[in-house]
Amino acid sequence: MAEILLDSNIVIAFIEDKNMHHLVASSSLIENDHEYQISALSMSECLVEAFRQGYEYAISCLLRIRDLVVKVLDLNESIAVFAARIGAERTLHLADSIILATAEYHGIPLWTLDRRLANKSPNIRYLLAE
Repeated sequence: MAEILLDSNIVIAFIEDKNMHHLVASSSLIENDHEYQISALSMSECLVEAFRQGYEYAISCLLRIRDLVVKVLDLNESIAVFAARIGAERTLHLADSIILATAEYHGIPLWTLDRRLANKSPNIRYLLAE
């Protein structure tokens, strides 16, 4: 069973039934026997829109995320500095830099629905290409 870091967009697509990539995210996650992890930043990104829709909905989304992932990886000083370097070198937005740095720091593959991010590292699997 492999460890996989999920990009925020996959988790959002998974928890939002009306998301245009819900089926791709759901089938990719369910069909594989992996230990899914997310960065602490992704936890925040996944819940912003949920909280806009109401506290109860946000809590239900949080519970779905907890059912999906086995671990939330903290942002520490080493990852923060690494993310700054990756962002500068690979021209990435801060959130993408932090998520990619988290994956590379922990030595685990990253899955994403973001083609631009997927092109920044060979350690990234782009789920929409399948």
